[in-house]
Amino acid sequence: MKQIISFKKDIPFNTRIGEITSISLEHTLKMIESDHILGEFIVSGDYKITNVSINREPFSYNLPFDITLDTRYNVDQAKVDIDDFYYEIVNDQILNVNIDVLIDGIEVVNDFKIEKESEEVKDNPIDIKEIIEEIDEIEEEIDASDDLDEEEEDREVMDLFKEIETPAVDVAIEHDAVTEQKIKSLFDSFDDKNESFTTYHVHIVRENDTIETIVAKYNIPMEEIAAYNKIDELKLGDKIIVPTSLDEH
Repeated sequence: MKQIISFKKDIPFNTRIGEITSISLEHTLKMIESDHILGEFIVSGDYKITNVSINREPFSYNLPFDITLDTRYNVDQAKVDIDDFYYEIVNDQILNVNIDVLIDGIEVVNDFKIEKESEEVKDNPIDIKEIIEEIDEIEEEIDASDDLDEEEEDREVMDLFKEIETPAVDVAIEHDAVTEQKIKSLFDSFDDKNESFTTYHVHIVRENDTIETIVAKYNIPMEEIAAYNKIDELKLGDKIIVPTSLDEH
């Protein structure tokens, strides 16, 4: 099962933004305690203050990301990655970024049994007052029965307490055991030692750019480019997503 979490952020610039000439996205997201995703997005690149400017100004922003998942999800085998990334210049001075975080491999925990048991306990609460009254009635009957010997009296009192105590103890133990087993299944098998990150370069097609020159520039197989983009026909101003492994830097 996959889950998409959308992240949006307005980044104010100190100067006017005429054109974003290059932009890339990196992240350090990782799972914490099997239900918590924590890390940062690093958005960087360069831009022109005006469209006719020759000089390019660099920029880099760290955007924190912190989210806790619903406990009904089992994310022991889940992986965190970027599903989509796009941006827009707002009011010539604000860069609006939109990042879709993909969580792949999550499972919904079957907690129907626990909910059902909780409802049964709630629908059948133990009335302490009735129990006390029942004990008092039995004790009065025992005192009034002269023909009952001491052994029979002890046996009846013990049987009474067993009938009263057993259901409450059984329900509590069964509910706690199931709850403990559910919590254990969420935390025992998670392992984030093999965490890896991905960098996404966004290349804006300029004059004289071809797919061959882009492949050569980023030193990446053409098949990797084709997996993320339609490369049959490049037009001036097209945005090409170039995935690279963080280990290559």
